[in-house]
Amino acid sequence: MKFVRLTTATLFTAALSACGGGGGSNSPAPQSITPANVGPQAPAQSTAPVTLSGKLTYDRVPHLSNGGLDFTNSAERPIRGAVIEAINRSGEILGTTVTEADGTYSLSVNAQTELRIQAKAQLLSSEAASWDFRVTDNTNNNRLYALQGTFASTGVNSRQIRDLHAGHGWNGQVYAGVRAAAPFAILDSIYDAAQAFAKIDPNIDFPPLELRWSEFNRTVIGDRSQGFIGSSAYFPDDDGGTIYILGEEGRDTDEFDAHVIIHEWGHYFEDRISRTDSIGGVHSLDDRLDARLAFSEGWSNALSAIITGDPIYKDSSGFGQSAGFIYDLENHDVVNPGWFNEASVAAIIYDIVDEAPDGVDNISAGLAPLYDVMTSAS
Repeated sequence: MKFVRLTTATLFTAALSACGGGGGSNSPAPQSITPANVGPQAPAQSTAPVTLSGKLTYDRVPHLSNGGLDFTNSAERPIRGAVIEAINRSGEILGTTVTEADGTYSLSVNAQTELRIQAKAQLLSSEAASWDFRVTDNTNNNRLYALQGTFASTGVNSRQIRDLHAGHGWNGQVYAGVRAAAPFAILDSIYDAAQAFAKIDPNIDFPPLELRWSEFNRTVIGDRSQGFIGSSAYFPDDDGGTIYILGEEGRDTDEFDAHVIIHEWGHYFEDRISRTDSIGGVHSLDDRLDARLAFSEGWSNALSAIITGDPIYKDSSGFGQSAGFIYDLENHDVVNPGWFNEASVAAIIYDIVDEAPDGVDNISAGLAPLYDVMTSAS
């Protein structure tokens, strides 16, 4: 759970939607489809396979010094590890793969076949290190988000390029376009977390996880299927463990807040990979808490800093998403320091892992010993 704050028409288009139909606007975002000049052109009636490739990107919005979002300095980032499908008008999957770390993909499909590329908001690995993380719309029957291109023929060239880009949708005043980048920004933070632990344990098997985000998710407690989620939080008893993420424009959006996303994923890790005794509940950085709650929140705070490589926790909010909350794990003046305080726990865990000595901290143990302790049966 988050902290309590005391203080011209294009020929080809792509749009964010929910798989199975529904869920998002039909506002277009650019896609390119261009034949590559590689090798001789196949005969007009050739059925030789076509190599369909491209790159998938999304808009990453950085933070201002106050924790708000800085849309003017948005940058294109690769969509990494996501499921890509080539599908025809009947919905048949003609090819599937996952994007590489640079956002590229390659598929072999039949020539002269009408199809479109669909990028699912799903990280999937069936290698030794396995996972299935999905971003779904809790206000639309938990349907999986996908970035979809327009149907077009694969032609007869031996290669064809189709790129997709998910824009953030912000026009400087309001979200005027599809917030297509949101699910992929969430996934990208999870990608970093999963990869960090896969480097330590190449055989790690993450239980499936849904991260439910909607632009209607707001800071009101109620029916979560209607967007009344209260806060971005991990709910262990919801479908075996589910993360809900805020998306309410002008009040509190968390899709670009990597610390918040990884913090909640840290609770999932604790619950499904390790163990948790947390009693949950309201908490803030200066509170004296039950030790179980203090550890759980401190662990998740520290993990967010470890995975991002940034000890300054950032959480955007407010009008235009321009305000926010920041918290420096390294230099936070804790009012009530001790084992019962989440800020104290976070600082200790982060200092064990980080490489920067400060004060009495000369330990740079890395994440591996922490993983061993968290997963040990003893």
